[in-house]
Amino acid sequence: MCAGQKVDLIIAEQTREADLNELHAEHERQIKQMQEQVAEAKKTAEKAERDRQLTLEGLEVQKEDYRLQTLAQKERIKSVVAGLTPVLDAIDYDFEDLPEVPEPGRPARPVITPEEAFANRCRHAWSNFKDHVLWAASGAAAHTLGVVKSYCPKFDFRYAQEGFSKDTTEEEAKAFGEAARPAADALVQDLNLFINGE
Repeated sequence: MCAGQKVDLIIAEQTREADLNELHAEHERQIKQMQEQVAEAKKTAEKAERDRQLTLEGLEVQKEDYRLQTLAQKERIKSVVAGLTPVLDAIDYDFEDLPEVPEPGRPARPVITPEEAFANRCRHAWSNFKDHVLWAASGAAAHTLGVVKSYCPKFDFRYAQEGFSKDTTEEEAKAFGEAARPAADALVQDLNLFINGE
């Protein structure tokens, strides 16, 4: 082998070795890049898992808070019901929340909750109370006019229906009412404005 061929072989060997080193370096860079990508993906997955755990914990806290609020609300409702029931028993003793009889072809009314039933009774009692107030006022007025009639047989009830005379000012009407207050209080004592006198 001549010297020129030896030089060519040496150059070829060096070139091949340089190429191998370059390939090895590129392979190392790719491996490092893949490792960095895996590490980044792992960090992202860990963060996602932490976020998920925090979300679940937050939901549990909200759920527990809602449960406690619901329990507190129910206790307040029980307290209100317990306080109002004796009053309702006195002023609305005849209340019956009977189930609705559905008409043919109509579905039955859905079963209501105890809270809804109590609300219905409160509405019924309020309606009855307004009726009772009107009845009591009418009874008191009738009693008063009857007393006036007993002393003044010629008194015409139509005057009472018309109210104060047209010449009476608002101030005079108020003064007449205040002056009549003691007599009105005494007359009311003769009236039975409550069921069974209770």
